[in-house]
Amino acid sequence: MEAGNRLAGRYKLVGRIGRGGMGEVWQGLDEELQRPVAVKILREDIDSTQAVARFRREATIGARLRHAGITTVHDVGRDVGRLFMVMELLEGHDLAELLAQAPGGLPAGEAVELGLQITDALAAAHEQGIVHRDLKPGNVFLHEGRVKICDFGIARAANSTTGLTGTGLPFGTPPYMAPEQWRGEHVDARCDLYALGCLLYIMLTGTPPFTGDYYALRRQHLEEAPQPLRGSHPEIPSAVEDLVLALLAKDPQLRPADARTVHTTLTTLSRTPEPKAEQPPQPGPSPTHSTLVTDLLKDANTTGYGGDHMRAAQLALTAAEVATRILGPDHPNTLTTRHNHAHWTGHAGDAQAARDLFQAVAANRTRILGPDHPDTLTARSHHAHWTGVVEQAKR
Repeated sequence: MEAGNRLAGRYKLVGRIGRGGMGEVWQGLDEELQRPVAVKILREDIDSTQAVARFRREATIGARLRHAGITTVHDVGRDVGRLFMVMELLEGHDLAELLAQAPGGLPAGEAVELGLQITDALAAAHEQGIVHRDLKPGNVFLHEGRVKICDFGIARAANSTTGLTGTGLPFGTPPYMAPEQWRGEHVDARCDLYALGCLLYIMLTGTPPFTGDYYALRRQHLEEAPQPLRGSHPEIPSAVEDLVLALLAKDPQLRPADARTVHTTLTTLSRTPEPKAEQPPQPGPSPTHSTLVTDLLKDANTTGYGGDHMRAAQLALTAAEVATRILGPDHPNTLTTRHNHAHWTGHAGDAQAARDLFQAVAANRTRILGPDHPDTLTARSHHAHWTGVVEQAKR
């Protein structure tokens, strides 16, 4: 194709924007409506049934999903045997380019704001029964200051998604694929939530939760817990870290319920005042003591995300006891270990104990950190959740 060519006698090609494995994207002009558009053209030598079906599916879903955060598809057609798709023209850059300019990660407030926009769009897609299955920085475009989710080429209806391609390989992009995708299982909207966790992780830290070659990524996504974000970026609010790690749970059942729930959580976090400036360091436990507590907590999380919730609760209790003894009952790290113990206690099956533990953590954080601190709000939120579980069990 060349600049000046017209498709269907209506869409004039102005200049090529990009080229990929399946085709080209051109800036064009809709001469009937006199508006700039983007035109995606399937390569002439690609005529496989699967490629054509994927192209048509992207067009159909894009036309169906009317949301400000999802790229709009205006038209689809065929010209001289070549399939083409006409979309709104996006100007700006994708999230991958933004992250390349921020190797250490974005400020937490900016990452939360982007997460808000992404979850709003995802919720709209999920509520219409569509799962994206390939959410990654290259598919999140920043157009005129707002997010646009692109490329629904491998999206499917939630009731018909499979984790494998026709060749037996998993769908998706390895650094952002959920464990169930790696296993080739039936997937639902929660695989997009896992990918969202990966996106938030890289936005906050500058690196994805797992790195390496294909086989290393497979093993890590299936078996290893991600490193806590605050280990390398202590400025990240613990409530934000809790949300990201929850999204990255290996078991889909342990992730947040849906994108709308995540959006609500991020809304709360975005409205929470910044924590007060830290006080100058005071005499206290040695770094070795703090490292010991951190290692115990890490062991608990690794065990819990690996599926052994009972053992994780026991390890978290040990971490809490050690922290209380060497750091003191009111130290922030002690409260974190107690929060962690409550978390795994609930997932181990004791909802009533989890409720009571979170109530105690919330009360102590209110006293020490204040009622509006993100950590306090997180503990109160978890207390409310487990209270609901206990009440539901009584009915």
